[in-house]
Amino acid sequence: MSKHINLLLLPHAGGSAKGYCIMKRFFPENISLIPLDPSGKGLRAKDVPCSDIPSCVADIIDKNEQYFHEPYAVFGHSMGTLLAVEMMRQVHEKGLPEPEHIFFSGRCSADEKGAFPVNDSNSDEEITAFFVENGLIPEQVLNNKPLLEMFSQILCRDIRLTQKYTISPEKCRVNCNISVMYGTEDTFLNGFDMNNWSRFTSGKCTLYQFSGGHFYYTSQQKYFCECITKELI
Repeated sequence: MSKHINLLLLPHAGGSAKGYCIMKRFFPENISLIPLDPSGKGLRAKDVPCSDIPSCVADIIDKNEQYFHEPYAVFGHSMGTLLAVEMMRQVHEKGLPEPEHIFFSGRCSADEKGAFPVNDSNSDEEITAFFVENGLIPEQVLNNKPLLEMFSQILCRDIRLTQKYTISPEKCRVNCNISVMYGTEDTFLNGFDMNNWSRFTSGKCTLYQFSGGHFYYTSQQKYFCECITKELI
């Protein structure tokens, strides 16, 4: 049996890292899934929300520092990729150990402006409508008005956080290998070279393509988990 490793999970916009844990059954026992939500999200929804990506990450590290002293890897999807990059910057700053692997999913590299057409002039209604039109809100949320209103508030706050954040590879280049995972029909990645993530590591960068759109992994959970496991054991 390979050594034990914690896979630290970072949330996408509007979601909770806990949502990834439905895939736990596809991982071997030596890989533990550890969902990490910043203040104001998921299991910590009642806490005061963070105002920017750096404060979100500082909060996550402060509440979960024990995981950074054990063998760990990091997975982030969409907004979670920015949380992962900022986490590496703060890990270096704090002198904490680097992860053994990082999985960047569903977003162009962190020094490139994402494809969401959102700016400070957009209302919550406009942002939510954009996500509805592109099929990015779960059916069960769309059909529940109170739930949709709560989801919309969190989603719009998250999207605005991502729009304010950018960072160059020079400020957070890691030594570990990284994997870049994405859906080939993800319209938000049109025109972007996903290999640009390779600039964020001095190690190896492997690209994994999946059929599907932005949330490609929801329909290919077993294969998706197998690709992650292959990199960790």
